[in-house]
Amino acid sequence: MPDLIPTRATPDDTPRILELLDNAAAWLHRRGITAQWSIGGFPTERIISDIRDGHVYVVRHDTSLVAAVTIDRRADPELWQPDDNPDRAVYVHRLVVRRSWAGRRIGALLLDFAAECAAAAGLPLVRVDCAKGNTDLHRYYTSMGFSHVRTVDLPHRRSGALFQRATCGDRTAPALTTDLKAGVTLSANLSRR
Repeated sequence: MPDLIPTRATPDDTPRILELLDNAAAWLHRRGITAQWSIGGFPTERIISDIRDGHVYVVRHDTSLVAAVTIDRRADPELWQPDDNPDRAVYVHRLVVRRSWAGRRIGALLLDFAAECAAAAGLPLVRVDCAKGNTDLHRYYTSMGFSHVRTVDLPHRRSGALFQRATCGDRTAPALTTDLKAGVTLSANLSRR
């Protein structure tokens, strides 16, 4: 497999990230999983803002964008309560891998990268939330070392299944080294906004 390293997304990546997300949403809908993501339901302004804030990472192969993820410090206050110590984690949003690249552990790479970003920022946890009824995704996260924290059942929310895992300690991955050599300060990048 080629050397795949997460790098910061740029505003020019926005259309390709939206395409990845919409294609993934369509694939989920074809499988009968309609509660995870809506086709065309990704707010362009939010993605651009997250890119400008340095929270979106992509994986490229040659000229193709094969995966994307948003990693930030924004705990959804409807899901993560004060007793959860929301300031002790990074949060993974919109993790997506191009279907033709599925099964090559790129999702695992990005989840490990999120854990290493958290560790670099001195945070002990990586957290995700996903659709309450997407049991395939629940199994995926537990297979990636996440523990199910609880499911919050709010009638106006699709999401509510909460998972977390510990960070990777003090290991520095090649992806982190690449970003650090580029002059990126991860702890500043992961500031709450």
